[in-house]
Amino acid sequence: MKRAFVLAAPLVTTAALNGTADAASWNGVIVAKDAKRKAVVTVSHGSVRTVRAPNKFRNLRVGQRVAVKARMLTDGTYAAAAVRGQGRVSRVRFRGVVVRQDRRAGRLILSAGKSVFAARTTGRATASATPSGLRT
Repeated sequence: MKRAFVLAAPLVTTAALNGTADAASWNGVIVAKDAKRKAVVTVSHGSVRTVRAPNKFRNLRVGQRVAVKARMLTDGTYAAAAVRGQGRVSRVRFRGVVVRQDRRAGRLILSAGKSVFAARTTGRATASATPSGLRT
């Protein structure tokens, strides 16, 4: 009996550690929502991540500061285990690739964090908005 327990203990420990190997937690700001995937795009210290949160999706808002605990999926996105709201912000900075600029609607279509989403623009111009690529 003791021998079986001694042999089983390392297997249980290994299984427990493998379950948490790809777990992550961070504080960030929601910059976009995708209703079809029940996903939100978060920014944390300039890093953009897509989090699938089907249970909390209705309660989350763009501009909300959140604390996320999630595990990484095979497609590079995250499946949320817990998402807690922590307040609101009015501005956030992050890097992404401009897919298209919609001047009439005043928004940019961006690609970042394994997602493509729209972001509203304010009075600022992007470097790619001018013919030379530079503002004067």
